[in-house]
Order: sequence, then structure tokens, then C-alpha cells
Amino acid sequence: MAIYDTPAVIETIQNVTGYKKIAAIGYSQGSNIFFILFSLLPKYASIIKPFISWAPPAIIGNMTSSARLLVPLYPILQKEKGKFSFSDIRVRSIISPTCGLSETLCAEALLSFFGESDKMNLSRLEVYLNFFPSPISNTDLSHFAQLYERKNFYRFDYHDEEQNLKAYNKKEAPLYPLENIPKKTKIYTIHGNTDALVTNSDATKFIKKLRSIGLKVNDYKVPSEKFNHFDFMVGENAGKLVYDKTIQILDKFYNKKS
Repeated sequence: MAIYDTPAVIETIQNVTGYKKIAAIGYSQGSNIFFILFSLLPKYASIIKPFISWAPPAIIGNMTSSARLLVPLYPILQKEKGKFSFSDIRVRSIISPTCGLSETLCAEALLSFFGESDKMNLSRLEVYLNFFPSPISNTDLSHFAQLYERKNFYRFDYHDEEQNLKAYNKKEAPLYPLENIPKKTKIYTIHGNTDALVTNSDATKFIKKLRSIGLKVNDYKVPSEKFNHFDFMVGENAGKLVYDKTIQILDKFYNKKS
């Protein structure tokens, strides 16, 4: 996604619009994709201006989400990636009846995954479950499990010396070379106070890591006592708390009046 798909999207936008500079917003895994892109193919960092990162799960070693309970399963997922897919599990078929029986129990299940929130519209639970969880590859899940266990931003570990050597010229999977990101890259991060997937401590650790290698990172903590990972997309006040701030950042670079 970072090495092939995103560059193709960027270049297509440039060709169609004629613009040389492009703004980008990455949410959750979308944030990781851009940090990986910038570190492995730094030339694209000079095109993206600015990059706005919502809840980047690059470092998730202190994750409190119930998702961490699935981490022990990742070796199985990784080994059986060609025979079994997590998307084959119809989670909605299990959760939806529960929601029909107890709206509160259903909400608690979601909150245990994403974190505490007072912005969830309970009347929209069926709509949320129509889209979540969405299909995801076993390799994706395995990589996130590895990030949780290793507590740092490592590349995917094949758990096979020959494959690691072929991919990285090393027997063990290395860290992403964030130091390759050009120092002039315009980076803005936004994270929530009760995000169970990207906790405050992990978000702070990642921002400090970026700053320690000379990158200027403008960090914005959502001004709300409770704002979780899911609230970025469906929180009732996401417009005022996140989107308005995002637009303000974009206006600094692309406001026609300036």
C-alpha cells in the first residue's frame, strides 16, 4: 500500500489536476502508510504538503483495546494466510443479534475495542456494524500484532530468515528508517484522549521519536475528555473537534486569500 498503491494515487492526482503539491490526511493505518512511504521513498514527502495524521498506530505497545487479546493468534493467521482469512468470520452476524437483545451490551463491546467515549450515537449502532468490522488481510493483522509485541515501528517480520533476507537483506525485520524522512516535511498529528488503540502514551512516544530525528511535528490533542479511535469517524462532535482543526491546517497552505 505504501510502496505501490499510494505513489500511484499521488501521481494520478498530479497528472489529472496539474498540481505539483498535494495535501494528505491519513487516519489510523492510513497514517502508517504515509510514514512508511516517506521513509522508504522520501521523494514523495516533498510532494505532500501538509501531511495530517489522525491517530497514527505506528507505536501501539501500550494498547488497552480488547483487540490485544487476539495478539496470540497472529502466528496462526500468518501461517495460514493462504487458507484462512479473518474476513471469513462474519463478526457482524455474531454482534448484530447481540445488539438486538441489548443496545448497551453492543455499545460496550465497541467501546472495549476503541476506548471510552461519550459521543457515540447509540441509535446508529446498526449502521456502524454495517461497515465494521470490514475485511482485512491476515498479513495486516499479523503486522499490527507484531507492532504491539515489539512496541516500536518495525517492518513486517516473516519469521523466516530467508524471506527476511530477501525483503530486507537482514535476518530480522528492521525498524522503518524514519530518519530518511526529509526534515522539511510538514507533519501534523491529531490524537484523542481515550483512544484504546493509539493511547496517549504511545502517541506521545511516536511524536517524540519523530522529533528526536529532527522532524518538526505539530501535535494537536483533541480538546475533549473522552474521544476514542472510532470518534474520528462517527463521533457526534467530530466536525467541531477534528474536522474544523484539519481545515484550519489546510487553509494555512491552500487558502486562496493568503
